[in-house]
Amino acid sequence: MHEPSHDEEPSGAEMAAALKFQLQRLEAMQDAGRRLMSLPRLGRDVFPRGEPAPLRVVTNVTYEVSLYELLKAYAGSQSRAEVTALAERSSLVGAPGAYSYIGGSDHLTLPDTVQSVIAARVDRLSPDDKHVLQVASVIGETVQTGVLAATCGIGPGPLTSASGRLRAAEFLYDVDDQHALTFKHNLIREVVYAEIPHHRRRLLHGTVADVLAADRDDTKASVERLAYHLYNAERWDAAASCLWQAAVRSEARSAYPQARRFLTMGLAAAAHLDGTAQHLELQVDMACALRVAATGSGLRLRAVLTDLDRGATLAAKLGDRRRLAVVHTHRSYIGSLTGDHQLAVSAARTAQRLAAELDDHYLEVEGRLAEGVVFAMAGHPARVLPLLDPDVEYLRETVGADRRGMTTTRVLTSLSFSGVSHALMGDVDHARHQMVERTAIARAGGRPRGLLRHSGDPAGRTGLRARRTGRPRSPGRASRPRAR
Repeated sequence: MHEPSHDEEPSGAEMAAALKFQLQRLEAMQDAGRRLMSLPRLGRDVFPRGEPAPLRVVTNVTYEVSLYELLKAYAGSQSRAEVTALAERSSLVGAPGAYSYIGGSDHLTLPDTVQSVIAARVDRLSPDDKHVLQVASVIGETVQTGVLAATCGIGPGPLTSASGRLRAAEFLYDVDDQHALTFKHNLIREVVYAEIPHHRRRLLHGTVADVLAADRDDTKASVERLAYHLYNAERWDAAASCLWQAAVRSEARSAYPQARRFLTMGLAAAAHLDGTAQHLELQVDMACALRVAATGSGLRLRAVLTDLDRGATLAAKLGDRRRLAVVHTHRSYIGSLTGDHQLAVSAARTAQRLAAELDDHYLEVEGRLAEGVVFAMAGHPARVLPLLDPDVEYLRETVGADRRGMTTTRVLTSLSFSGVSHALMGDVDHARHQMVERTAIARAGGRPRGLLRHSGDPAGRTGLRARRTGRPRSPGRASRPRAR
């Protein structure tokens, strides 16, 4: 029997079988791509979160009581409130449970709400104790004793006595090992704070801000608190600057909900300032940063587009084409995430045109990246690769000097969408290589999950899984937030 030599060409049947296998493989890859693109899309069907949200438990309580039991409980509550009020007025003698009434026979009226009960108890305090309690409510939920003493302007002896009486009256209690006090219940603080006239409240916030600013050892740790007090003291210039610093610090640690709150307050503070170039530039920068914070928070983004539109107007008024290009880049990202692809493409190309006029290669790369994201989210991988692949090497070189900055996020975003597009086009090996590379860059940045979330991976797990298993994971599978 003749045995075929290894040097012989494959037969026609073998070549047909091999071709059939290759076509079946191609068809399977195309089918996998269609199923991948049919999954829920980031920014359209689901939205990423900057921080994992805790599981929210909704409890519905049903009481099954008789009318007599309701009346008995109400009478007991009213009696306890009346006894507390009489005891504070020194109208009772004896121990709890065995009081004797020694007051007059005046008819006593009781407040109708819990807030009124608290306000009535506060009104019965001595002027010094009431002043200390009001200052504490202005400082915040946790009251550092040093800040309280400096703000009240009284000596350590009287302050110790007043805080002791407030603890005995169950308004305040000590925080363990922190030399601080806190309110027995936040409702007490809210009632006390609301009772302070607005002009006096503003002055107290200003005094607290001065105390915090003078504490040089705690300046960095108290930037957020200082910004809060400057804002409520209506010192708009200092408040806007401090809120900007607080927002930058929050974004650096991926605390996007906090950053969004600081930026919203900062834009409100900046609106009270005159229209100097410095103030207008700050508003433009805040509007751009608010887009990043809102995206990381997983919130609705159309409201942010209004701030970006105003930022574009201000940048044009300043004649600052670089900031205008940055604003249009952020407008493009908003369009991509909200499904307005026409806006996204137009804004990205405007940013590229402005960057080319400025001869700013980095800004031009950012514009092309924004346009590539549009086509990736629209499901056109063939249009993504010509936009992203030529700039990957440039971003790799740039990220070396900016490990924790926005350049890291840019290169991760480029690798994310380029990798997915390569996979959809059938180049799985290239896609796997890019996913592993993005994970390594994110780990070098010191906060891999935060960076991966913000670079196009909704749950921050795609690259991590690629490193462990050697294959990229579909972003759509991890896009729904899980209960913790």
